[in-house]
Amino acid sequence: MAEPQRLTLVISSLGMGGAERVLSLLANRWADQGRSIVLLTFDDGSEAPFFELRPSVDLRPLALSGRSAHWAGSALRNADRIRRLRRALAQSRPGAIISFMDRVNVLTLLASRRLHVPVVISERTDPAVHKVGRWWNAARRWTYPLADAIVVQTDSIKKRFRPSMASKIHVIANPVPAPPGSPTSHDAEKTIIGMGRLIESKGFDLLLRAFAKISASRPEWRLEIIGEGPERGRLESLAQRLGVGERVFLPGLSRIPTERLRAAQVFALSSHYEGFPNVLLEAMACGLAVVSADCPTGPRHIIHDGIDGLLVPTGDAESLAVALDRLTGDPALRRALGREALAVAGRFNLEEIGRRWDDLLAHLGEKP
Repeated sequence: MAEPQRLTLVISSLGMGGAERVLSLLANRWADQGRSIVLLTFDDGSEAPFFELRPSVDLRPLALSGRSAHWAGSALRNADRIRRLRRALAQSRPGAIISFMDRVNVLTLLASRRLHVPVVISERTDPAVHKVGRWWNAARRWTYPLADAIVVQTDSIKKRFRPSMASKIHVIANPVPAPPGSPTSHDAEKTIIGMGRLIESKGFDLLLRAFAKISASRPEWRLEIIGEGPERGRLESLAQRLGVGERVFLPGLSRIPTERLRAAQVFALSSHYEGFPNVLLEAMACGLAVVSADCPTGPRHIIHDGIDGLLVPTGDAESLAVALDRLTGDPALRRALGREALAVAGRFNLEEIGRRWDDLLAHLGEKP
């Protein structure tokens, strides 16, 4: 079947985040192929996209965000969202619709009913542990079977769904673009770097506790956490209480994170759960020695433990500290792991991942 040439993509916003990064990469790739790309977001467009989009991508903010104080107001707001989203979808005249992230997936599936257009939804994290609330969980169970295809990032996440849905589920990993420039220098700063939204699920408090455990024996090392979010104040206070406030830096967002990655020597991912962490891919593609929490899904599908990175138990600050102490004290190990890590850019290159999306769209074709 022919691949649809008009695609409408839907996501809550285009801020800093893994889902936003992947959708931006795919949108640009499809635009470069000459397809007509409309990108609908739920925000009001007051902030520019964090990731660059091709000029030909038609970005249409719908101003659908917001929360209600009680369930009745929430129900009315969501009904209005569905009406307005249906109108925007119809006006975009898509050959196929692609939606990213759980709540947006639910609303997109409801809004696209009777449009007679194939709908692909993408689950971007582990639905078994990512809490979206009782109502949204129920809505997800009811609406997801309505999708023509469901994209997940790993076989582990595929197993979270009912066996009756298996034929609709396609496993497509996240892509990682080859970063410009040379790999991390072995003369880089003695910096351990973490990156992501400053939220509880990222476990940056564990990373701070692990760093504090090795700080006395590694006085030349510092910790830098790139990102922004509601946990900033709590993390800054914790760093002070642990006695490492002068060696912990939280500089905020970075639009060119590869520069900061290349300036460090060790990357640490301390999340409680992940889907398929882009930042881990990017750190490895930069040639860093990496250590990651062995989340139920995600890192173990990227890292070959002991070969191109280290895995430690999730939620265990002591094990993370032992791994960080090992890496910071062994330059040869850092070099060896970083050298092997570079292969991740070939294993998950954008062109190959993009072809898998193209094959899925070609299989679906356009509904009459």
